[in-house]
Amino acid sequence: MIDWPRSKRSMSQVKPLSFADHGALCWHPSTVPVFQRGQGHIPVALDEIAALALQVPLMVRATGDLAEPAIPVRALEQAWPAFFGQGGRWSTAVSPWALRHGPFQIAPSPLGDLVLVDVGQLVPEADQGDSVQPLFLDDTALAPVTEHRLIRLRAWRESRIAARKAATALQQAGCLVPWQDSAVWRIVDAAALAALSGTVVGKLHGVGAVGLAHILQVSQGHLDLHRASPPSPVEKPPEDAFLSVLREGFL
Repeated sequence: MIDWPRSKRSMSQVKPLSFADHGALCWHPSTVPVFQRGQGHIPVALDEIAALALQVPLMVRATGDLAEPAIPVRALEQAWPAFFGQGGRWSTAVSPWALRHGPFQIAPSPLGDLVLVDVGQLVPEADQGDSVQPLFLDDTALAPVTEHRLIRLRAWRESRIAARKAATALQQAGCLVPWQDSAVWRIVDAAALAALSGTVVGKLHGVGAVGLAHILQVSQGHLDLHRASPPSPVEKPPEDAFLSVLREGFL
């Protein structure tokens, strides 16, 4: 089992980002991605899914009529603990963006997208170091590093919405089946996908669902490798009696 780091959520506060409240605080842009204790899955966006599929198994997490591609963390925890490294740190070459957005979140509101910040992950200006950056400039504008991270987070959020639409379209088209009788996790039904009419395939292609299905099938190879039986241990050849006698003579 992974020694998950304790979540700081209960000790921190998520608030709207503002210069009045956070102008004198800094953050760590290069923090190593770490899972929170109890995190059962990691959502992935459509523009990052191809790179992640080469690293870890991806599935569709279905709840009701909605579906979303994600990394099944708990399944990986049991089968491939090496993926998480020491202390739950992500150790593959490509890490999911959901673990790299830092202290920021973007939430919808009646006035548009609202930028939130986890105050528990911020530090005072006096604690600045080489890896710490200010949230704001002196003129109340966002610091360039902060602005770049928020731009990337907004793009990821839009791509995640697109991934949800694609996965939901696959589910509605009957192209997903339960993985190992799971109530939540789904994998692509290759036979059902191949049997679709050209009209349905065209509609799925329009929302990125066909490409998603192919990527999920490639990713499923990780599961196939894990199910393969391990190689039988190499038998030790019988020891030559004559050589054994010689060795004993030199001892």
